[in-house]
Amino acid sequence: MTAFAGLMVSSCVSDDVVTENTDPKGGAITFSASVGRSTRATEIKIGNLGDFGVFARGVNPSQGTFLDNFVIGETNPEIAKRYNAREEASDRWDLNTKIYWPSDVSDVLFWGFTSRINTDEEYPDIFGGNGKLGFNKDNGPELKGFSPKRSTRKNGDNYLNYLDGNIQRDLVVAFTHVHGATSNVNLNFEHALSQIKIWAKGGTGNNNHRIVKIKGAWIVNASSIGDLSANYKFKDNESTDDFSCGHTWEPKTDSHVAYGSFHETPITLTTDPKSILSANNIGSLMLIPQKVKPWEGKQPGITFENVNTQKAYILLYCRIEAFHGSKETDDYPNTPTDKTDMNASHTHQLFPHTDKWDENAYGYTCVPIEIDWQRGKIYKYVLDICGPSTGGGVYPPNLPDSIPPGITPPDGKVPGDPILDEPIKFQVSVSDWDDEWKNGNEIPM
Repeated sequence: MTAFAGLMVSSCVSDDVVTENTDPKGGAITFSASVGRSTRATEIKIGNLGDFGVFARGVNPSQGTFLDNFVIGETNPEIAKRYNAREEASDRWDLNTKIYWPSDVSDVLFWGFTSRINTDEEYPDIFGGNGKLGFNKDNGPELKGFSPKRSTRKNGDNYLNYLDGNIQRDLVVAFTHVHGATSNVNLNFEHALSQIKIWAKGGTGNNNHRIVKIKGAWIVNASSIGDLSANYKFKDNESTDDFSCGHTWEPKTDSHVAYGSFHETPITLTTDPKSILSANNIGSLMLIPQKVKPWEGKQPGITFENVNTQKAYILLYCRIEAFHGSKETDDYPNTPTDKTDMNASHTHQLFPHTDKWDENAYGYTCVPIEIDWQRGKIYKYVLDICGPSTGGGVYPPNLPDSIPPGITPPDGKVPGDPILDEPIKFQVSVSDWDDEWKNGNEIPM
């Protein structure tokens, strides 16, 4: 269970501010905050929450309009910076100038945004230079051009071990409406991205004692750039008491890439599912919520030369072997792609298809998936590869340029053909990030 603590933020602004008035106790506006729990690629929680950007603007509920002046921020957010000079003050965030509740405003909306953790000494801003946060006069705050990071390696580079999730950042957002002057505003940050996990099992003894080894896994054709809008709208000239705020994403459809991982040491599957994004079962990706249709697979006239798709599939860099306790079997007689051990056991290289045994040979297979990711959700794909009633998947279409080169498919094969016999089967589970902890989303101050 992750522990969460409260934090205090003194707010200020450099823009013009409406008439100031201290609350009855004479205190400046402060914030208490909490963060829903995440489980990996990049985790933001109260203990490591770094600087965050704040917008605050007055509203007139009786007329359904924003007031002209901002309380905090305007064209750009004001940045609340963590104060670490003394241990007892380590949970305080300060702005340059203290701001007090305006005397002529009774209703104020507050927004907070960040992907920064408190150890980011050289992180250029609250989004790492990734995206631009501003205020839209109709919809409220908007984050333009946000993009989860990925590996910059190209074919021929030294891949070694990498996981795109290790360089990605969580993105958290907060919104609240406050009526009446107060010196303490509660901000509950929520996860704005989708967390993606890829697990697999397989190689059961009921299917010719198959051994499956994975050296890479990717989600292919996910949008890499998107705009996040607070999507806050009044009904013009109508009274309202609905101060809900539904942050929505608009992915860029021309920004499809592959997100995933490559392993120098292969992961050997067992009957128990395990992560194939990392060797320690904690690897995941932080990606933009979006919808992408599944790749349709083999089509009439399709070839490796003419295939080009922006539809979604999971791509695997894998090797499949069949192990037997004798030198030769009826199903797998000795061939140049076999290895015979000292104890007369027999291992056959089923995939990739080569002209001789090569323990370092790996090839690409895939399984089409439909993407429908929502923000603040965890999506866990569990693949069943070469199990009792499953196979090794199908030959993929065009390969992304950020992955290692593979073995050329045999003559006569086209994208969508099975690499062995049966397709890979999979299940998808969906859960809320916040389902993983129950004790208090908001810490009272």
